[in-house]
Amino acid sequence: MILSDEIYSRLIYEGEDFSIASVPGFKERTIILDGFSKTYAMTGWRMGYGVMRSDLATHVSRLMTTRTPAPPASRRLPESKRCAAINRRSTK
Repeated sequence: MILSDEIYSRLIYEGEDFSIASVPGFKERTIILDGFSKTYAMTGWRMGYGVMRSDLATHVSRLMTTRTPAPPASRRLPESKRCAAINRRSTK
């Protein structure tokens, strides 16, 4: 198996991108990792994807996790104050 990180594949100033998956016999043995953050200058965002055989995708999807950090409940604003803060921002 080959794990190919191709996050910078569209940021080329000369020539063309080369992917190991384009070599005959390697497509079915390659997992391509790519994303949107670098290409579209999405600083701070971590949005990516993998391209692989469907039988591998089943197993890899079991490993995937999503984590959205949030302040502890004790530090969050009460619901009424959150709504007021959002309303103030939307009227500016």
